[in-house]
Amino acid sequence: MTTARKQVGDQVWVARCGHQQVTKTCPVCFGQCKVRLILGDDSEMELPCEYCGLSYEGPRGVVSEYEWSDAAVLVTVTEVRVKQSAGVEEVEYSCGPYYYTPDKVFDAKDEALEQCKAEIAERELQQTKNAGQMKKYKSKSFAWHAGYHMKEAERAERDAEYHRKMAVACAARIPKSKGATDE
Repeated sequence: MTTARKQVGDQVWVARCGHQQVTKTCPVCFGQCKVRLILGDDSEMELPCEYCGLSYEGPRGVVSEYEWSDAAVLVTVTEVRVKQSAGVEEVEYSCGPYYYTPDKVFDAKDEALEQCKAEIAERELQQTKNAGQMKKYKSKSFAWHAGYHMKEAERAERDAEYHRKMAVACAARIPKSKGATDE
């Protein structure tokens, strides 16, 4: 991390990390926009993919997800703010409309990207350790939550099996000819 104070006009690399929306190939149809259903009698039929078509007018072949992003941005320091309070000096660098603390400002792009990666790792660790996110009922112990989540996982597996059977049954009722309609 850089320790020398920056001056107005200096070009610096700023570490920016956050979430960004990314588009990925659908994990169900793999971009084909259709899935093949094999029935119990080994006959096959093609159906439009509903995973990537959810909330749209038909399948798209892609899905949107959020991922952590890291970036090092080259900016010019336009203002340096120094505050002294109780013997502690606080520095902020203005770069256009944004203000950055010295731990976000670097001389080299690699240093800024390294800082981003460290921040992302810390945020991911916090997400997994955050007991408030893990525990549905705060007054219950972690042992109770472990049992609760195992029970819920088993219930979800039973539900998934039921819905797979229902999907096969519904697919079997899809009309074969173009002029036919659902019953």
